Amino acid sequence: MPISKHVIFKLGDQNFSLDINDVIMIEDTRELKRVSVFPHNLKGIITLRGEIISVYSLRRKIGLEDVSPSSENMLVITALNDNMQIAFEVDEVLEIVDVTKQQFMDVPYIGQTINNTFIKSVIKVNDKLLLYLDKNKLVSEQEQKIINTVMVNKLYEKN
Repeated sequence: MPISKHVIFKLGDQNFSLDINDVIMIEDTRELKRVSVFPHNLKGIITLRGEIISVYSLRRKIGLEDVSPSSENMLVITALNDNMQIAFEVDEVLEIVDVTKQQFMDVPYIGQTINNTFIKSVIKVNDKLLLYLDKNKLVSEQEQKIINTVMVNKLYEKN
């Protein structure tokens, strides 16, 4: 019996997931405005239905190089700590699947050199392993403070 639904997406050769309840919407990528004070993982901002939303590169977060944009790139929009909307840029959204309790596995110990605190669990779906991400731990507290400062003070208008 399914206990949740997950959005499966790709970054490089690896599959990841977010709980569908954490996803506000999935959108095609669009032109973004760069913000000079944003740290490396934050690519800029977009305007979507009148809302200003920060765009965060999950490729950069996990140490992958940027790639040329393609029609498969998508923005997975969520709210951090249930209030700050952010668009996670992903290579491709693959599908939405039902997940049962038996499919969840513990995150293996990888060592001190890799920050995996944002991985909640490993999920086995159709003989593939997915890294189930914690949306609230993907963006550091410092990055969230910078986003908040930019949004509150409308610093994106001063670029």
